[in-house]
Amino acid sequence: MDMGVHYQGYFTDTARTLCAGTVGRRQREVLQCGLDMFEAVLAETRPGVPVADLQDLAQGLAEEADYGAYYWPTGFGQGIGTNVAELPSLHWKSETVLQPGHVFALEPVILIQGLGCGVMEDQILVTDTGARSLTPARKTTW
Repeated sequence: MDMGVHYQGYFTDTARTLCAGTVGRRQREVLQCGLDMFEAVLAETRPGVPVADLQDLAQGLAEEADYGAYYWPTGFGQGIGTNVAELPSLHWKSETVLQPGHVFALEPVILIQGLGCGVMEDQILVTDTGARSLTPARKTTW
């Protein structure tokens, strides 16, 4: 489920992966990998950190979970605010270095054709000392 709201000139972009029916072992692994990547990247997000380092972190976690071949690098996220894709740039191997006040939609993705995906997406605010999610929605749905 990928959803967004446009309110008073600002956009949001949030995603949660849901399963219909019985959730099998592989689905749980993919969902957990998506959540683990999201949480690890959020924990390392702060001023002065290059976006490429965060992308490498997410990809490394996918590889450790044996889902590296399914890591979707162009789905890492995008800057968000008065447009759904703006600065800071989070494109693959971006040279952007995060600064206080940056807001972006973080969405590291595992995508397996025929099975589905594992993704959590929230708006992230880079603060003076770290980062925090601006999205209060529950992360686990399984």
